Amino acid sequence: MFLPQIKVEPLKLFYNQRLINMYLDPQKAKNTTRPFAEKTYAMYPELRGEIDGKSDEDRKLIIDKAVEARLVAAEQDIQQRVLYFQKKFNSFLPGFIKAQCELYNYEWKEYHSVITCYVGYIPFYPRSVTDRWFYFSYNDE
Repeated sequence: MFLPQIKVEPLKLFYNQRLINMYLDPQKAKNTTRPFAEKTYAMYPELRGEIDGKSDEDRKLIIDKAVEARLVAAEQDIQQRVLYFQKKFNSFLPGFIKAQCELYNYEWKEYHSVITCYVGYIPFYPRSVTDRWFYFSYNDE
């Protein structure tokens, strides 16, 4: 039975910035079912009040700068967590995926050889079953 490789790598700065910009979008702040802005401000308190009333371009510049500063400051922690998550996933995911395949009579395709976990500094965790990736924040267990 073919099983995919689990690969853990740091989330690129651009994608981390894009997510934080999306979560702090004024339209998202109106969403009452998922507190995108509140959870993001909890992680990036320096942004609270700093982007209110700014143009989209100015808001993006301020957010991008804050995310970059946070990721640069946490670079070693992120690298350590990448190693931690890789070791943790290697310890149980192959067996879990094999059991799931057997349970649902599914045969993993060799051309879908990798599932990627990206580690950044984000309050929500996007994922794509179709593209076989998911995100974590480095400060998560």
